[in-house]
Amino acid sequence: MEDSIAKVIQLYREQLKTIEDQLAPLLEQRNAKRRIINTLSVDAGAPAPFPEIPAWVTLQDVPEFAASQPDQFTGKPLATIVRDMLQQRKARGLSAISIDELYDHLKAGGFDFPTSNETNAKIGVATTLGKNLLFRRVPNTRLWGLSEWYGGAAKRQKAAPPTGAPSTSLELDDEDVLGNGPPENEFP
Repeated sequence: MEDSIAKVIQLYREQLKTIEDQLAPLLEQRNAKRRIINTLSVDAGAPAPFPEIPAWVTLQDVPEFAASQPDQFTGKPLATIVRDMLQQRKARGLSAISIDELYDHLKAGGFDFPTSNETNAKIGVATTLGKNLLFRRVPNTRLWGLSEWYGGAAKRQKAAPPTGAPSTSLELDDEDVLGNGPPENEFP
């Protein structure tokens, strides 16, 4: 091959690489939108219109989210672990996560739950996330994400002054805390 042709081929390869580098983020955005459409379609009882894109991605589907050490989370604050995990998910084109997935990942990494009861541990995780302004429950879902993903830090609303006799108890059931029921408002 002539030297001039080799130079032209090399030039075109460099241009192609530049185009591919520019295209990669757009393809990631496209796949994220397709994943949302798949999830919504399947939830509505319709087939996924983009079968080549998984409708739902779990932590087990993403290798770096598997706990690399059985003591990876031992002694670390829950909010720090969850924040880091969510940031890593976002970097991989994923987003919010369910309490069930969080619990499984925390347990695999040796997080020291204050209870041995799985349901109570999940309630504790959900309560911790709900009290921390870094985290936000995605409305009408069972998923949690970082508040910054949804327009900045969440702001708590002051409770309205009581109109009747003051109540001394807060009634929440497992569905409310774990995010299994429809939320009446954004925060418990």
